[in-house]
Amino acid sequence: HLEIGQAVLVKELELPASAKPDAGDEAIVIQVIEATEDPDELEEGDPLAAPSQPEVIGQKKEDEE
Repeated sequence: HLEIGQAVLVKELELPASAKPDAGDEAIVIQVIEATEDPDELEEGDPLAAPSQPEVIGQKKEDEE
């Protein structure tokens, strides 16, 4: 459980002995920050915007049948 402002670093991960991370030990894997804007109010394409529904790959669209 992470609180706002906390982060997980590469050195904190429990990796198998055979795994060699590309990043250094002090690299941040994930960090919790406080939202400054409502993601639902941001424009589509903004990296902070709320995610839209992903495209389902492999399912035929109605006009392709």
